[in-house]
Amino acid sequence: MAVYGGMLAQGVVYLLAKAGLTASGQSAGILAVLVFGAGTDYALLLIARDREELRRHEDKHEAMTLAMHRAGPAVLASGATVTIGLLCLLVAELNSTSGLGPVGAAVIVCALAATTSCFPPGAAARRVLVDGAALQRRLACTAGLQVDPDS
Repeated sequence: MAVYGGMLAQGVVYLLAKAGLTASGQSAGILAVLVFGAGTDYALLLIARDREELRRHEDKHEAMTLAMHRAGPAVLASGATVTIGLLCLLVAELNSTSGLGPVGAAVIVCALAATTSCFPPGAAARRVLVDGAALQRRLACTAGLQVDPDS
């Protein structure tokens, strides 16, 4: 997810540089830190909420939907706050610092987009592929052990 956000952010930064924005090597280094940091932060918030909802609801898809509805506004508010804060760097006098603002804002928006669009289906696919009880049953059957069908 963070890799997807990083690639998306690099593309956006390239387009910003083509449009005349000054993007330095410093901006590129900070880009990686921001996308992994913000993407991880947003994903952890969604994972925590998803785990809470899984304890309350049997249906995994319903749990993820509720997690997104409840944690989504907090993630969006966090992303918007950081984006606006980084855009304030546009008024800086140094070109390298003022160029960092739009680059950082683009990175945060890309991390936010990657987290909110890739995380829910990714988590659902992981649950289908790696269901703990089903995995234990498959391993036990492969080993030739008797399995309680209710477990």
